[in-house]
Amino acid sequence: MSISAMNEEELQAEIGNGRILLVDLRADWCPQCGPQENVLLRICDDYAGKVHFASVDVGLYPEVPARYGIIGLPALLLFKNGQLQEALTGFKGAPLVRLALARLIGGA
Repeated sequence: MSISAMNEEELQAEIGNGRILLVDLRADWCPQCGPQENVLLRICDDYAGKVHFASVDVGLYPEVPARYGIIGLPALLLFKNGQLQEALTGFKGAPLVRLALARLIGGA
């Protein structure tokens, strides 16, 4: 499994699908965004069929973080049933990301 790079339209369509979705908001100029992506790449296979992983380059789509009140990067947005359930800002290691995903999946 991999992380799907999305534009704003693709993201809105994916949110509308109602699946559990983790969105990595990132930018090339962000020093912690690369390490955050590496964490997600290491764990995404463990959630195949349960969670869709996506990323949005906020340099190209600045309206996305603005829509969700995000002012710091990296940021992870967690959606379920088309609704934002949780937003995590700043670098998060694998244990914390797994915990957040468990909360979403467990409440399915």
